[in-house]
Amino acid sequence: MDAGVVSLLLELLKNKGFQALHHEVSLGRTSLSDLRTEEMPLGLSTEQVWEILNALRRHIYSSGEVLEAKHDPRSWYVMTGEMTQLIASIDTASKPGSHLSNELPRWDTTRLFLQPLVNDFMTALRKDGYPVEYEIVRALLLNEMEPKEDTERLVANTLLVITNLDDYVGHNLDSAILSDILKRITIGCSTESCHCLANIQQENTADIVLATIYKACNDTALTPENITTIPYFSWTYRPFGEYSCLMELVIRRLSFRKKGRPVLSLIPYSHTHQTVVDKAMAPGIEAGIHTSEGIDFTEWIVKLLSAVKQDIEALENALERAQERGERLLDGIRPDRDINTRQRKILARALRRPKAEFTISHHAKHFGIVKASARSDLYQLVDIGFLRKEKRGKEMLFIPASDLPLLLARHALHLQT
Repeated sequence: MDAGVVSLLLELLKNKGFQALHHEVSLGRTSLSDLRTEEMPLGLSTEQVWEILNALRRHIYSSGEVLEAKHDPRSWYVMTGEMTQLIASIDTASKPGSHLSNELPRWDTTRLFLQPLVNDFMTALRKDGYPVEYEIVRALLLNEMEPKEDTERLVANTLLVITNLDDYVGHNLDSAILSDILKRITIGCSTESCHCLANIQQENTADIVLATIYKACNDTALTPENITTIPYFSWTYRPFGEYSCLMELVIRRLSFRKKGRPVLSLIPYSHTHQTVVDKAMAPGIEAGIHTSEGIDFTEWIVKLLSAVKQDIEALENALERAQERGERLLDGIRPDRDINTRQRKILARALRRPKAEFTISHHAKHFGIVKASARSDLYQLVDIGFLRKEKRGKEMLFIPASDLPLLLARHALHLQT
């Protein structure tokens, strides 16, 4: 950089008028049009000051050295006021202690948010070149069918990895963990994943892509780049070959779990991203805006964060509707005095978790009652049809009926007649 330019920048940074403008712009309170009404320091034009202010508040999105073959220029974004508000909103809705964070552990989230999960899987599979029908993905996610084809095994394996993310949460993401995830995703498939494993281990320019993914996953802060770079780098540079989008689906969820934000792992980001692309861009148009100083991803990140915020609101609405349905069903059987408070709590949990399992010993301990009373509670619900019993080893399990909501509704109608 020219010595005169450096001297000018140093003088600007000391200038109180420039410091005031820098503060306002960094908070997103001042636009270029606002700046035209202000006196510019050191005889600079409004456009020159605006360009310097923007450069000072840019955040690096990628270094420009990502993949030499791609010839990527440096890319960046500006933390605008709108972006700050979106991050704050996402943070409030997803942080520990939020309504969603408190409620979701009580629910079977796979069933509660089934459609977003199916959409996320289908979009990832299509991007990887494995098209599959909605009904098949849905059945696999609900464990209603056994996988037979390779594509079906990929779905079942990926879901199993997501279900067992606790295996990785306590460790920093690295090449060994990536290799293990990839092996688990492709287990039982005829397509070999060896070349993908080699890419992960190999020291070449792809390491920069992986380093970026590692940083976004392992960093505990909730920032625009930590939310958006894992999908962008996985889809653009495909470091995991034909499994890049399925791997991203897992790594993204792992990243949010490591940040203490399991709520965000329920966002169907693949589907959301594709929807934003379809709405906002013509085919072949890139996400960022090309400038003389690199690619500006500001507007693109704002679009994605806005979509994530809408997805969180959709989760909140789905949860609220499910809670209201459950309350209506339980209110409907309230006139039945033969169903006690303990049994109503069993039914409430069964509605939230259709795969829940109840035992006599646990029920007795949980409510502080003798086993005879616990046995009576559970067997009565079996006799009505709300639960079914299943012998497993020496223990009797009590499992919600598959059509429990319908049975509760019918019971409520019967009580009214």
